[in-house]
Amino acid sequence: TEDRASQHRVESLEGASTIRAFRAEGMFIDGNMAVLERNLRSYYLNVASNRWLALRLEALGAIIVLLASLLAVLSDSVSAGLGGLS
Repeated sequence: TEDRASQHRVESLEGASTIRAFRAEGMFIDGNMAVLERNLRSYYLNVASNRWLALRLEALGAIIVLLASLLAVLSDSVSAGLGGLS
């Protein structure tokens, strides 16, 4: 969809004088908006899914760090240096 949006923009800029001569600005503006909406819809879904994944991975990392620190503190056989290393 990104190729379609840039292709539509380039074609509109190259044919701007012809578009104005036939008074078809409205048609090209509507077409440009439709292409941009399709492009932004897929971009938004991509950003949303990346954020969803990042949130889950950050939570998983925090849980792993919490468990490692709890095991280091609550265990009697772990030295301070090994607990800090974990």
